[in-house]
Amino acid sequence: MDRNRSTYRKTTFDIPSNRKLWLTLGQYDALVEYQEVASRYYLGTFDVKKESFDAFLSRTSTATGVRLNSISLANFRKKQYQGYLVFPNASFDEFITDFVDDVRFLIDPAFA
Repeated sequence: MDRNRSTYRKTTFDIPSNRKLWLTLGQYDALVEYQEVASRYYLGTFDVKKESFDAFLSRTSTATGVRLNSISLANFRKKQYQGYLVFPNASFDEFITDFVDDVRFLIDPAFA
């Protein structure tokens, strides 16, 4: 398999909108990985034998100055993963807009 992202189906697909999409998604992937490390570390410090999850959230949010609203241990991961899906979809929308601009510039100024 060709790992060169500028090659797509044996053709060169190296237009600004494509490069921008890969850069944006790569930056977001790094952020998701950072958040995953942070959340695993954070949840690793929670001890159900010492306090409830609500008390843990309250204590740690006060200590960090970050307000954490109504999240339970049961839906913590679900909400986190839902958030991971929003940005790539928004990035694709931006890619389509940029792609149309590229087509107008490179091929047909009248492209709709």
